Amino acid sequence: MKKISLLIFLLSAITISCIAQKNNSKPTKSFDAIYRNPQNPARFPGCEEKEPEYQLGCSQFKMAAYIKEKIKYPKACIKDSIEGISFVSMVIDTSGILSQIKVDRKAPHPEMDKEALKVVKSMNKMKEKWIPASQNGKKVISQMVIPVKFKIKVPKLVLPPKQEAEEK
Repeated sequence: MKKISLLIFLLSAITISCIAQKNNSKPTKSFDAIYRNPQNPARFPGCEEKEPEYQLGCSQFKMAAYIKEKIKYPKACIKDSIEGISFVSMVIDTSGILSQIKVDRKAPHPEMDKEALKVVKSMNKMKEKWIPASQNGKKVISQMVIPVKFKIKVPKLVLPPKQEAEEK
């Protein structure tokens, strides 16, 4: 009787041990870290030929030009003279694709946020992809926030050239 009890106990312990090992051996889903301040931040494309110390500034200039070209000031905001900034957050993966694009801080008018999202999402349709961020020489996933500024342009008053006093 003692032998049977001992045998049942051992079989139970072995079974429980096997089940525990099986549960622990399941592949765990790995998550890549999203860097907010990598050593080399992600960059808008088009400045790769520049010296490394100038690439980030050039990239920011080109991104601003892209936004300025693509953005359409919402008519309701022009009519009511509403200006402001929409802050758009995005994640740039290691292949330069933008994802998780959302408004981080809202502009004074929802149409501004809608337009800012549209312009940032259009960056995925560009021929060239973003240059991914890197940390210790390795491409990494990063997050960044882009300010999209809405400012109504006031036309400049152009004065005619002064007539020279020599015309007498």
